[in-house]
Amino acid sequence: MYIKGIGINIDSSTIDGDLDLLEKVLGDFQDIGFDYVEIPVHGVDAIFKGRLNWLQTRVITDILKKFKLKYTVHGPNLLNLMDPSNFQLQKDIFKSGIE
Repeated sequence: MYIKGIGINIDSSTIDGDLDLLEKVLGDFQDIGFDYVEIPVHGVDAIFKGRLNWLQTRVITDILKKFKLKYTVHGPNLLNLMDPSNFQLQKDIFKSGIE
């Protein structure tokens, strides 16, 4: 099996929407030698009320471009497609995470 690189996740509660901290942490991860970083959409406030927050996403994208890292996205922790009482909201959140 060929390994393409080593990755790490950013803890959503650590970032908690602080994009300056996101940028610092990404710099630290790059300096340490990681190749990949998993970005938590709920930790960077990329989804609001089930919809992708395009303005926030543009700001995040500009930050991500500053580094030579590759990225994956972690869907929202509270996503639950088995929740019949909030199914439409859960479905919207799921779709936004894919966007």
